[in-house]
Amino acid sequence: MEIVVVSKTAELNKEFLPAIDQILYREKIKCLSLYGQVMKCDEIRMLPQDNVYLFFVDIQKESFLEAGIWLETIMNTFPACNLVLLTDNGVSLHNLVNRIGMINGIIDFQGAWREQLADILKTIAAKMRTLCKGILILHYNMDRMIVYEDIYYIETIKATHCCTVRHKKGTERLRANIKDLIGQLDSRFEIVHASTIANLSLIRKIDRESRCLYFNDEISCSYSNACAKRIRHRIQEFV
Repeated sequence: MEIVVVSKTAELNKEFLPAIDQILYREKIKCLSLYGQVMKCDEIRMLPQDNVYLFFVDIQKESFLEAGIWLETIMNTFPACNLVLLTDNGVSLHNLVNRIGMINGIIDFQGAWREQLADILKTIAAKMRTLCKGILILHYNMDRMIVYEDIYYIETIKATHCCTVRHKKGTERLRANIKDLIGQLDSRFEIVHASTIANLSLIRKIDRESRCLYFNDEISCSYSNACAKRIRHRIQEFV
């Protein structure tokens, strides 16, 4: 995952970027890398969109409205990104976090920001090491790991950049898109519809007439006719 600092000014080049670099080196964090200079919000479209990013977004001098536009622009451009806010309490954080809902940390420059930065980087690096076991749902002040064995299917939420993850303990909302997500999952998952990924190992019945995959008596998802042959072929691997 690449770290990108987004700000209107280049001031963060002087202390903040070197601090990130020092922490990555000191803590031997190899799963995170640092983009070498601060970027303006309108410059982030230059970044390769097939990468996963950790954005540190400087909203110290922004209004609530401007900060919200920045964050929504970043999330719409990079649906799988992770966000950390850089602030000096100049923005209504409570309202902003409620509006965005996908914040992975806040650094307050009026406090011990180097310690805050180190804690966030170490926490995110530790979480990344567990991703091979399942999907990590990141929310402000709440993270949940949903292991692959518990996931029935993942379905796009229309007109959004998010998906619903249906699993044995309920549902979660995940910011991602189906085409990118399938490459991050293990071999038991298959695209069964343009908007749906299913866990083939948990399918108990296929209804060809209604084109439904049943995981149990209560939970099912639809599949497309174009995917039917591939589903029937692949499901034999799990019988």
